[in-house]
Amino acid sequence: MSEILMHPASIVVLALAVATAAGRLLMWIGGVNEHKSEVSEFMREIRADIKKIFQRLPSKTLDRGSPVRLTALGDEVAKQIGARKWAVNQAGALRERVQGRAPYRIQDFAFEYVRYEYRPAGQFEAQLEAVAYQDGVTNEEVLDVLAIALRDELAGPGADTSATPQRVTAQ
Repeated sequence: MSEILMHPASIVVLALAVATAAGRLLMWIGGVNEHKSEVSEFMREIRADIKKIFQRLPSKTLDRGSPVRLTALGDEVAKQIGARKWAVNQAGALRERVQGRAPYRIQDFAFEYVRYEYRPAGQFEAQLEAVAYQDGVTNEEVLDVLAIALRDELAGPGADTSATPQRVTAQ
C-alpha cells in the first residue's frame, strides 16, 4: 500500500482528487451563502408585509371614519395618559412644520411624528405601557391616541388651514 502512495502518478491523482473536492466544497459554500442572502431579503420583505397587514387591522382606540376619531376606549386612554396636555406641550415646537398644510396632511404628520420621531421616556413611557396593559391595547394603539391628540392640537382653532382644498362636485 505504501508503494502505491510513493508512486508519482498516485500522488498526482490524489492531489487532483483533493483539489477537486476542495473546489466543489468552495462552490457549495458559495451557493449556500448566495441563497442565505436571498432568504434574508425574502424574510425582510415578509416582515414588512406583515407589518402593513397589522397596520390595516382595526384599532381598538380609533374609529376609522373621516376624520379619524377616538373610540370610547380611545377617549378613556387619552384621559388616563393626559394626551391633550401632552399634545399642547408638543405642538409648540411642531406648529411651524405643519403650517399651511391641509388637515389630512397634518393628521399624516401627527401619526408619522408619534410613531417614528417621538420617543417617550422615563415615567411617561412607563405610564403609556401601564395603560396599554391595563386596557388591553397595544403600545401602537396608545401612540395612535397621542397622534389624534396632536393632530387636533395642530389643526385646532388657531391652525392655518388655508391649504385645505375645496370640495369639488361632479357636474
